[in-house]
Amino acid sequence: MARGKPIVATYVRENPLVIGHDRDGLHVDPGNSDQMVSALSRLIYEPGLGARLGNEAKKKFYQSFTADRMARDYERLYLEVLG
Repeated sequence: MARGKPIVATYVRENPLVIGHDRDGLHVDPGNSDQMVSALSRLIYEPGLGARLGNEAKKKFYQSFTADRMARDYERLYLEVLG
């Protein structure tokens, strides 16, 4: 995500919470090679799609997943808990 590359992820664990299908990546069912081929083909044959997904992924990364962002979130949580 930080490099601005589109992501193809499976529908497992928190992946769908982190990566929005057709917003900043693509989802496929685990073990479904046909879906994986289809997703990768879309990225190859629709370069605009890959660029858009990659740009959105990079934005999301820098808004949500940097160490600074996580530190601020923990600080806010601790201050809230401590009152």
